[in-house]
Amino acid sequence: MKDIFEQLIFLKPMLDINSPKVQDTGGWSLFLTFCSIVTGAVNIVTGTFTFISGTVMGISVYFAITLFVIMVADLITGLMASSKEHKPKESKKGLRWAVKFFIYVAGIYILNGLCVEAALTGLDEIAVPMQIIKFYLLFHICIWETLSIDENLVRCGINLNITKFVREVSSIFKSKIGVK
Repeated sequence: MKDIFEQLIFLKPMLDINSPKVQDTGGWSLFLTFCSIVTGAVNIVTGTFTFISGTVMGISVYFAITLFVIMVADLITGLMASSKEHKPKESKKGLRWAVKFFIYVAGIYILNGLCVEAALTGLDEIAVPMQIIKFYLLFHICIWETLSIDENLVRCGINLNITKFVREVSSIFKSKIGVK
């Protein structure tokens, strides 16, 4: 029996909390445990976001992030423009940004639900146009927000001519399809 316990003699120096090696190892262990917990939380959040955007809303994660970034840029350029014009910053306008984002997401969610339901019931003649409408809506929202960013930048004194470019492309597209 003594031979068995002699095999475990290495445990005593490993558990000596006054040893500098054990203290350093304990510190690194705590740090790496914290990193592991943070990484797990990030994976849970991004996995949930991927599931929600891909499965529930029917759009890619990249588009959802792009829309969010465009809307944040619109908010920031709007705040810059109001500062340049010495207008007071109103919390109501900042809240409107969040409401707009959730309305956009809700609209996309509803359209995706209609598309999925139409496809599941075999109504492809409705599902395909609904998908086209959904993608048009996504494209239109991005263009709309980009034009708002351009308008804010013009108010700040930076002219990128995005509005002019979009209007020219729109008029060319309308002339090709015969819309006046």
